[in-house]
Amino acid sequence: TTLTEIEKTAPAVKKILDKIEAAGSGALAPKIKIVIARLLQWLSPIKVSVTGNLQQFEAYSTINLNTKIVSDESIDFAFIVEGQDGATMLQSASSILDKMHSNSWVILHQIHADADMETAWNQLKKHSNIRLSIDLFTIGILFCRKAQKEQEHFIIRY
Repeated sequence: TTLTEIEKTAPAVKKILDKIEAAGSGALAPKIKIVIARLLQWLSPIKVSVTGNLQQFEAYSTINLNTKIVSDESIDFAFIVEGQDGATMLQSASSILDKMHSNSWVILHQIHADADMETAWNQLKKHSNIRLSIDLFTIGILFCRKAQKEQEHFIIRY
């Protein structure tokens, strides 16, 4: 399926993708949008958080994206947009990782932008809540998956 087909059949996915791009400094690459859209369709997050340098967006339910989530609630999916330094990204991600449950996941944008971002990415992969990491170079995806005993880290050329 193409991105256009996904956006037509899942308006909530399109709304989340739009919020991700609005929070960042520009459009995501089409192949990255497709990965994110497919993950959103597959994992169907209810509580979504998008943190960026331009704006922050938090929503409860991918159907009703106008309701704010309470800060102490758990988060199903979070996206942290590029444009932050490594320390800021680490701080943003750490607060989100503490709110994750077994099926939660977070995407970090531009994890290889500079040495600070790479250091932050490597530290976040070691967080006690994280069991699976996928490095797609442009983005990094962290999954909580508490049922999985051992941590696994994958680097995929994409």
